[in-house]
Amino acid sequence: MPVVKEDRESSWHLYVIRIDVAGLKIDRNRIIEELKERGTMTSVHFIPLYRHPFYKQLCNCDPGEFPVSEDLYKRFLSLPIYPGMSDRDVEQVAESVGDVLATGVR
Repeated sequence: MPVVKEDRESSWHLYVIRIDVAGLKIDRNRIIEELKERGTMTSVHFIPLYRHPFYKQLCNCDPGEFPVSEDLYKRFLSLPIYPGMSDRDVEQVAESVGDVLATGVR
């Protein structure tokens, strides 16, 4: 279960993990597919502005100009989080992520 420190509150809006893809033989997109096959739906919420259609057209930016943003974009993944999640739901998500990452290790 996610932990909230006593002096803080959470909106429980997003639960984002950063994947160490350098140690894996699969990329984030494959991880998403593997998790989906195990019943865990994920999403990618943090997309660099220059990748959004409006800004892509406006500034015609080359993603290569933003190596740090590109690196993080390829590693961020939002896991399910919602008020009605049971402890078993949380365990299932954690187990699925652990299994997928373990099978994807080089």
